[in-house]
Amino acid sequence: MRGFIIRRVLISLVLLIGPMNNSQAAMKTPQKTLSNVDVFEENSLNELYETVADEVINVIKKKPNALIILPTGSTPVKLYKALVKKFKKTQDVDFSKAQFFNLDEYVGLEENHPLSYQYYMDTYFYGPLREIDKKRAPQPQNCHLPKVPKESTPEEAAQQYESKLQKAITQNKSNAIDLVILGVGGAYPETTSLGKVILRGGHIAFNEPGTPLTTRTHVVTLTDKTRLDTGFRFSSLKSMIKEGEFNDRFSTDVPKQALSMGLANILEAQRIIVLATSDDKAPVIERALMHPENDDFPASHLQRHQNVHWYIDQPAATLIEDQERYYNKAPQNLAEILINKAKDEQLPENKSILIVSPHPDDDVICMSATLEKLLTKRNNIHVVYAVTGSNAVRTTDKTYQEVFPLVDKEHTTLPIEERIQLAKQRAREVEATNATAILGLNSDNLIFFKAEYYKRRGLPGINALQARDLNRMKDLLKEKNPDIIFFAAENDPHGAHGLSTQLIAQTIKSMPNAQRIHFYGYRGAYAEWPLHTPHSLMIVSFNELEMERKISAIRAHTSQLDPLFPSFDPRPFWQRAYDRNKESGKKLSQLTKAAFSPYAEVFKHFSLDEFVAQYE
Repeated sequence: MRGFIIRRVLISLVLLIGPMNNSQAAMKTPQKTLSNVDVFEENSLNELYETVADEVINVIKKKPNALIILPTGSTPVKLYKALVKKFKKTQDVDFSKAQFFNLDEYVGLEENHPLSYQYYMDTYFYGPLREIDKKRAPQPQNCHLPKVPKESTPEEAAQQYESKLQKAITQNKSNAIDLVILGVGGAYPETTSLGKVILRGGHIAFNEPGTPLTTRTHVVTLTDKTRLDTGFRFSSLKSMIKEGEFNDRFSTDVPKQALSMGLANILEAQRIIVLATSDDKAPVIERALMHPENDDFPASHLQRHQNVHWYIDQPAATLIEDQERYYNKAPQNLAEILINKAKDEQLPENKSILIVSPHPDDDVICMSATLEKLLTKRNNIHVVYAVTGSNAVRTTDKTYQEVFPLVDKEHTTLPIEERIQLAKQRAREVEATNATAILGLNSDNLIFFKAEYYKRRGLPGINALQARDLNRMKDLLKEKNPDIIFFAAENDPHGAHGLSTQLIAQTIKSMPNAQRIHFYGYRGAYAEWPLHTPHSLMIVSFNELEMERKISAIRAHTSQLDPLFPSFDPRPFWQRAYDRNKESGKKLSQLTKAAFSPYAEVFKHFSLDEFVAQYE
């Protein structure tokens, strides 16, 4: 095992599988011990993708005409970059004879549409490889994606793609697919007809919950959840068409159908590799590994396979690991260190502090109590809200209805669509002002940055961070000259958190005297920093009254009490924050056996070099 892998997870599972036929030759016998999960630390993600890239290359070196199934989505992008890097560096890597099939494609998008999977593959994989060496790169006749010809129906196109795949399999010496690479979809709450909230998700390709195991290449009617999740990409395209960066002939309507390989196709492969990263995949990984054969999570059916390997990062592994084992390996003087880390005396005084909040409520969700305590120590605090958050506001929300008449009156010449968007933006600003006022922060210390990257996310090959955002952030940092920056240290499914942090990392590195700045990463959407590695932590313990104010501040964001884009966690934001901070406070008291307040917010300290290396 390499040093960068935290551990290989060993889980005993009893799999309830019926008798196998010949087409199930790659599937498991009913009872098996699983030792096929590699977990990588967050700061070692490059090694994760390089490891998988080496696996792909080794398959092709052993069998030059290997048949490989490829994924799309945000997670595999770094895998393709790692493959391109190795292809350029090593002349004996030759993809020219391998057969590549893609898992899926939207119905209704032309081949060169910026959000088609053909465009994605050309941008991230095929195009860069051919620029390096056309002879060694995948040959066009060996690169296959499902598509609907003008003369065919989607159903006919699905059958044609299935036939093409089966022909390639019969021509393959192994008479099987050699390797399938998969990402997995996130989880989401769903209310049953009886009013019970259940968790579903974990789609692979476009095989949604409930897809039969016998399904082969088929037409999928995309769920409302899937269309909502990808909708921001089409909104970005619409904005960029408006700015003249793309031709207006491209559709900006979210597709309603897709072609997808089925679960039967995937499970018949000789080997399967699964990639999953970030906190929002944790419940999917837990259900897939600990509750196999679960129709609500298609990824769980991969446990039927005898040669599936999961490559995941530590946040995605949170729910499958025995957290107590880490505390057993913690420093012997853990209690002493934690006590010192949780003293109010550690908090800075008379400093210039910048809190970067991706959305207009992340600051109060993740660090309300800390913000309040920092104010009492005479720090000059500014909160920068990176994006407007207007997309998450309904026109029926109370604050929106209060501000729309004012916006409508002020901007009578604007099209109604722009007035609505402006009113949604204003609603989030009013809520942020009300929330931070509860904590004692003056509205003059709030900066609504309105980053343009929010309108550029999710398009293949497009850098969401443009010169205007970078220059504006550089000017802001020069003006505020912070001694300390608090930032979002976890990602969200739509990338706003990661991009806000990346914006700071790309800007700060070129600034003079930046080495003096201290960076503190906060979490809060899904998990908290664990206490077993205490040396880089700052812990803020707080009491019941401070928790009451925190809840009030979170609830002041009235448009988010019933969020338009819910995550897998059905609890309201204030309840999540309460539970998370209470658990951290409880753990702190247990480990130190000291009388701390019942709640705690936890932060991780980074030097400039550490911050830039991990988040740039």
